[in-house]
Amino acid sequence: MQMVIDATKQVGAAITASTLTTVAVFLPMSLLNGGLQEFLLPFALTVTYSLLASLLVALTLVPLMSAGLLKNTKLPEHKPAVRFPKVVKWSLNHKWVVFTISLLLFAGSIGAYFAVPKGVVDNSSADFITATLKYPNETPFETVKEKAIQLENSITAMDEVDYIFNQVGTSADSAQFGQIGSATEAVISIMLKDKDDTDKVLKVIEEKKDDYTEAVLEVATASFMMGGAGTSITIDVIGEDIDQLEQTANSIKDKVSDIDGVEKVTTNQDEKKTVYSLVVDPAKGNTQQIAQQLGVMLNQTPLGTIMLNEKQTLVVLEPLLDTKTEDDLKNISIMTESGMVPVSEVVALKVAESSTSQFHKDGETYLRVTATVDPATLSEISTKINVEIFGDQKDNKGMDLPEEVDVLIGGASAQQMEDFTDLFLTMLVSIGIVFLIMVITFKSIKAPIAILTSLPLAAIGAILGILISRISVDITALLGALMLIGIVVTNAIVLIDRVRQNEEKMSIREAIVEATATRMRPIMMTAIATICAMIPLLFKASQTGSLVSQSLAVVVIGGLALATLLTLIVIPCVYELLYFKKSRKQRMSESSNQHIQM
Repeated sequence: MQMVIDATKQVGAAITASTLTTVAVFLPMSLLNGGLQEFLLPFALTVTYSLLASLLVALTLVPLMSAGLLKNTKLPEHKPAVRFPKVVKWSLNHKWVVFTISLLLFAGSIGAYFAVPKGVVDNSSADFITATLKYPNETPFETVKEKAIQLENSITAMDEVDYIFNQVGTSADSAQFGQIGSATEAVISIMLKDKDDTDKVLKVIEEKKDDYTEAVLEVATASFMMGGAGTSITIDVIGEDIDQLEQTANSIKDKVSDIDGVEKVTTNQDEKKTVYSLVVDPAKGNTQQIAQQLGVMLNQTPLGTIMLNEKQTLVVLEPLLDTKTEDDLKNISIMTESGMVPVSEVVALKVAESSTSQFHKDGETYLRVTATVDPATLSEISTKINVEIFGDQKDNKGMDLPEEVDVLIGGASAQQMEDFTDLFLTMLVSIGIVFLIMVITFKSIKAPIAILTSLPLAAIGAILGILISRISVDITALLGALMLIGIVVTNAIVLIDRVRQNEEKMSIREAIVEATATRMRPIMMTAIATICAMIPLLFKASQTGSLVSQSLAVVVIGGLALATLLTLIVIPCVYELLYFKKSRKQRMSESSNQHIQM
């Protein structure tokens, strides 16, 4: 019973401080913005509550259970390590060797970080499949509808398919919110009975492309949270001269298409339609009156609502005319002050090819070039696009852009940079809070500084893990780095806490050697337990809606493994260096006492 009480007292302060520092790592996540906060904050709160609960259990339930379960147990006498203390003594006597190797490794890891590709979490986790059937603009709507139903029936016949939703053109609800799609495009959303059949169904649907030679059939996976779009970089070309914008956009499209890793490049000018404009001669007619007459004859006209099956139902008047040619438009009869005349007598008919979608930014027209890219190499591709357009400091001068045209690059690359910046700021705030907690706990500045030295050691292991596994750095990897701040600092706290206890009855050198020998086993045990818990995640690729995945596991395992080994060697050297004068005086005193005894 007394042993249990003494053991709890001995590690109580250390585990309390280590738990609070881990909790402190996740506190700044509430400062994140947008979708990043929505993903990370629930994770942070879950970890925080679990840690606080585990601390309470560790200080109360575990000692009680130990007192009961170990009551009649004969525990073997603890035998401290013999060889490892010799390694620690050698390191303490050759600090600059240890520091030089550590600094070289850290500098190399930082250089490697900037060299490895930066990616994003893949948006294509297969919650469902989308099959898009795109026909040319002049294709009749009935033809598109018929072919869409044909494709729907062939997909429905597949045993793996559970539900299907088929949409052709634009629904009334979508139109209310300005989401206007092409009338010659059908989108079929496919829910499967088992997501494991996704690849099989994708392959079967892709084989149906030969059945729709007049259309483009695109098949892709999609998620409920992120939609069906892949990772894309947007390039906005802004200006006033539409012809100049089109030329610049097409030039950028040609340049970007040749870059490795770019899967597809499109612009909002790719899909055009013929637009007929009726320019009224003010001397022959009134523009507003003519527009009202043509509106009734060519468009649906709402008349009101009636109760149908106990529901308010909109009643509309269908268009009076079905114009299909230019002559049909010119021969429309309208009422003027001089009587009924063909509309061609009072208007001039202008025909132009215009894009189906037009964008405006701050009152200026702009064209958007969208490049769908490989999410794993997003940063590399973004850099190449910038070099192709704007040039670099070397021989590449980039494109010759008109002075009146501005080019802005955004999309996934801009979002990635913003998310990375937010997470790095979160790490800095977390380290600051951790430092304050340790200063309060140890009532010293030197001990917290020695403990925080473990963080660069973790960075070495994390980046080494990334290089070995050949994964790209994404949000999940940075989340793993954030977790490492709390995990790695815990080991250092456990070690330094024992050193501080030993200093009450030993010299600094003896206190360090005894602490490393005593605390080596629990530190190794907790590190191995954490690594083993992360191993299953190595086989889970990062995907939308799941940030706990392979990248996080690689960073945590690599960082924790190397940091644990180096913590037991480097941290003692740093700690003694911070108390160099005191430690040196103690060693000289011990040395002189030994000479006197001899």
